[in-house]
Amino acid sequence: MPLSSQKCSSLTAWMKWKRRIPENLGVTCMKDPSFPFRIVIASRPERTIQSFLSTEAACVTREIFLDDKYNPDSDIALFLMASFAKVRRRYRLPTLWPSEQDLQELVSNASGQFIYAATVIRFLQSGSHPNPRALLEALLSWKVQDKFALSAQWLWVIKNYREPAFFINQLLQDCDGQADYLLENLPSLLRIPPLEDQSSPYRFYHKSLHDFFKDGSRCGRELCHAFKSGDEFCVKHVLEIFINKSPSASLPKLQRMAFLRHFTLFMSNDLLVSPIREAVDTEWGPEALAMCDVQWWVRFASDLNRCDLIMEWFEAVHEHCPMGSPGVCLLHCKHWRANILRACKALGWDVPDAVALFREALYQDAEANGTLSVLYRPWGFDAYFQPPSKQSDLSSIDLPAMCTRYTADEEHQVTLDLVAAVYSRLPTDWMSRFLREVKGDKYAIWLGFIDIFEEIKQDLGMGGLDVPVQENWWPTRGDVDWDSRAQRPGWRGRRHSY
Repeated sequence: MPLSSQKCSSLTAWMKWKRRIPENLGVTCMKDPSFPFRIVIASRPERTIQSFLSTEAACVTREIFLDDKYNPDSDIALFLMASFAKVRRRYRLPTLWPSEQDLQELVSNASGQFIYAATVIRFLQSGSHPNPRALLEALLSWKVQDKFALSAQWLWVIKNYREPAFFINQLLQDCDGQADYLLENLPSLLRIPPLEDQSSPYRFYHKSLHDFFKDGSRCGRELCHAFKSGDEFCVKHVLEIFINKSPSASLPKLQRMAFLRHFTLFMSNDLLVSPIREAVDTEWGPEALAMCDVQWWVRFASDLNRCDLIMEWFEAVHEHCPMGSPGVCLLHCKHWRANILRACKALGWDVPDAVALFREALYQDAEANGTLSVLYRPWGFDAYFQPPSKQSDLSSIDLPAMCTRYTADEEHQVTLDLVAAVYSRLPTDWMSRFLREVKGDKYAIWLGFIDIFEEIKQDLGMGGLDVPVQENWWPTRGDVDWDSRAQRPGWRGRRHSY
């Protein structure tokens, strides 16, 4: 044999021997009667472990296979009873808590796994919620399969929204500690930032977990469906925050306001579709939107100088109102738009009037018919909404009474009726004339059709001039190529699908 081959063979043998040193030492120690320890290995029947224990260590190994003959339920029950006794002493709870029925349900849910029982106790002892009894009631209300489905929905949100884990927890939790309960067994698959880290996001260690949940043949249809429903799950939580002005899990006032400030950033992320637009697309969204205290949110957004959010809300809620029938808006749209206009007026804003809403209807109708296919610039209310040049002290402003359910605003309904009346008097060839005017003047969407407007106004006995367009709006539009798909600088990306 050549020398190099001999060296290679010797090196390979030496490496194998070196790797076996710990195993050989372990076997040698266990054979020594004076060795004072017993080594316990708890594992699934992995081939490598079985191979070692059935060969070199066979003489010093006793195997106990925990099959169906071994029932750990009594041990799990004993562990839970001892642990609950500590919780009762800590929080001075009644000695009959939890009930025997609750205890048996926990043992049944554990399915022989101590990790479940240990997780339940850690969940109750997290210290983040002052009422362990309420936590246990919430936990028992979740079915075991619901827990897995809920975890899958959380993972969808984590995958798609790169927000700090601290914020995601506050956004999605139904009660304090729920994130720990749902994700505690995933640290080998998901990076979970420590509690004191309020800026780092969750991070998947490998995309294979995402691929697993997307494939129903691998994870099962129920988990696959739950994962894909994560979008709707997130929107529901967003709407609950809109309704309650707070996340589901209670927060101290300062933390709640900090959360809501971040919540406004979350809603305006350029990579995300507006949650309100998503809600309008669901069966339950419009009803929930009609329960929101819109004027409170306008005040809050104005206080944060987030005028862009207010305009986005004003446009988004109108998304599914009937095309070709201006003035016939859905209830949730009337509720939001009427209260946005009332609140903005009270705050000293210039706001859209009937003519502005009519121009919106013209653009949407023409776009829906494909007439404006050459234009990629979407309609926007930027030209009409204008906050006061000097921010007022909001605490000194007397806003109208807050509305937490649908309110029929008579003034707004009169405006909508006026829009419908103007639209009904358009000439039959209005769309072709509108297109010609828009092609000739890129600002005609906001300022065109003057002659036609004047004729209709006289016919209806309307006084006053056309709604003024804010002068400071024009310079930001610059020299825009409206016939290209390029998005102008400074324009926050929004999806428009009227």
